[in-house]
Amino acid sequence: MKKILIISGLQVFPPESGGQIRTASIAEALARLGHVVSIYSFTGRKKDYLSLKESSNELAAANISEFVNRTPLWGVVQYISYLLKLPPIWLTLTTYVHIPKKLKSLIHDSHEILVDFPYLYPVGAKSGRKFHLNTHNVESNLYAQPGLLRGVLSSVVAKIERKAMSSASHIFFCTSRDKEYFESRFRISALKMQLLPNGLNMAKVEQALSSNKRFIIRDSLKIKEDTTLILFAGSAYFANSEAFEFIQKFCHVNQDLLRMLKIKFLVVGTVTEKVINTEFYYSTSKVADIHSFFL
Repeated sequence: MKKILIISGLQVFPPESGGQIRTASIAEALARLGHVVSIYSFTGRKKDYLSLKESSNELAAANISEFVNRTPLWGVVQYISYLLKLPPIWLTLTTYVHIPKKLKSLIHDSHEILVDFPYLYPVGAKSGRKFHLNTHNVESNLYAQPGLLRGVLSSVVAKIERKAMSSASHIFFCTSRDKEYFESRFRISALKMQLLPNGLNMAKVEQALSSNKRFIIRDSLKIKEDTTLILFAGSAYFANSEAFEFIQKFCHVNQDLLRMLKIKFLVVGTVTEKVINTEFYYSTSKVADIHSFFL
């Protein structure tokens, strides 16, 4: 049994979007193996800031606890970055000069450190310990859009990714394509790289599928039993918004095919702000538990 610390920029539990689900699933898998998992999250959820909830440490699941830093200034900076669709470079700049006292204590008490996303690599580098890096995307490619600002942002993020990967002892990738991209671009040692595909806590999914809740939710959404659903879950991150636009266009172009095959897209999460129900896709907006939408 080891004490494992996961350092994240965003509150992980309860997981409400794709990135949170990936990190939460990793934490749950480690906990099932008997390890004690602590999570330090630099920012919390909007509703907690509005209710003036203070920073706190809470039990997220068996063998998993999460400390959420709700310092108002950091919450505001994160919110502005999110609105302007900017990468969270502020996390890199902040942790380069300052590591919070609570985080230092958690680092001291842990056996293994997992840094979530490359932006927080200074924490691992300054810890004096070997650390693992959990990637979610090729972050620099997300900002590789036309325009001077986007070009500068992509270049800065690429430098952060390079620094993070050179500092980490092990790097986990979602896809083989990401792994191959970084291997060729940054010439990373194969010994440092490992494929760790996105996964789900199947116990939660099976529980949702085996309960009457599945039928209740389908009925409330007016989705028939013989309809095959394709689930897309995501936050309002701009890459997810682009994916949702693609789904909308796909549905418009392929109406006859989707109607014949009885297929409908179920879009779950804050990637849409309002509920939209069409013949070919249904967007729910924000939900409390994504696992219950495996219908």
